[in-house]
Amino acid sequence: MLRNCFLLLLIICSVGCARDQIAAKTRSSEQEFQLGREAFEKKDYDGATRHLDVALQQQGLNADLAAEALMMRAKSNIQLGRPTEALRDLDEVSKGPAPREDVLATRGDVAILQGDLEEGRRLYSKAQKLNPAIKLPETL
Repeated sequence: MLRNCFLLLLIICSVGCARDQIAAKTRSSEQEFQLGREAFEKKDYDGATRHLDVALQQQGLNADLAAEALMMRAKSNIQLGRPTEALRDLDEVSKGPAPREDVLATRGDVAILQGDLEEGRRLYSKAQKLNPAIKLPETL
């Protein structure tokens, strides 16, 4: 009987500890996400990618915030001239809840960065069919 009580107590403690760890990981990820968003808005793309990297690596973001973080990191990498990293994030975000037209337009930005203006136009055209409010960049 005493053994059963001890085992039950161990299970309850470990469940409570795991719950606390998950909550801490979520808080930390959300804080890093917010710092990444603030850096992105200030056009500090190096800072944005650093904070968003941490937020995504900790895996404490819900699906919507993770998609937003991937999109911001992709756009930051475009601004930093890193198309390979941007495409990696766009491939990942395409699997989730991100709006398809945003992904297409950002892929268009990567194509422009790589000097393929025709592909950039094609991707932006597809994005505009899904959302006419999307504007072509000045480079097109």
